[in-house]
Amino acid sequence: MFVLFFFIPYFHPLFSCFSSGLLIGFSLINAKGEDIKTKVKVFRTTQFTNSKINYELLIRDISLFHKLGMFRDKYLIGKKYKNHNLFNIPDNESTIFELYVVLNFAFEYQINAVIGIIGLNSSCNKENDALKIIIEHFYKNCRSDDFLGCIDENKVLFILMNCDANNTSKIVNRIHSSINKQLLKRKLSSISIIYGNIIQKHSVKNA
Repeated sequence: MFVLFFFIPYFHPLFSCFSSGLLIGFSLINAKGEDIKTKVKVFRTTQFTNSKINYELLIRDISLFHKLGMFRDKYLIGKKYKNHNLFNIPDNESTIFELYVVLNFAFEYQINAVIGIIGLNSSCNKENDALKIIIEHFYKNCRSDDFLGCIDENKVLFILMNCDANNTSKIVNRIHSSINKQLLKRKLSSISIIYGNIIQKHSVKNA
């Protein structure tokens, strides 16, 4: 995961592209001059001036998730994950299994990752409504490839692959703020997030 920040003046040609999310066919070039096919999601941050708006680009290497998919298939052996009976995300058993797969993948291919848990701060009789909001606004602030699954009656586990430790707090804070804002509007329990980074040895050396 790459995170880039841009300050773009109003009426600049790029302004209309970012504000409408029109970023198609975006790619990066690595040190060998090879194209890295990516997916890009644009976020407008709260930091802006009268003449400039700050945009954050969340960029994903598509090939990484293709590699993870093949790696996962070797563990599943034809089986499929089961979804929670109320939500369209993996149930507890499938979530724990995906965590096991990702940890092995990260260590084998030396990939950084963020693993975290989102939980409600208090019990209420509208926990299902709150969880629906958590799921919806988690994906509004992350890539569709990011993993989210149930691990308890009122908790979900998320995994952000190839996430640089320097950018983790910005991403998690955005998720936390966005979800809590929506929960507050509906007078539902707020959330807390606990998370940690898996940082490979080669990443520490390069830092």
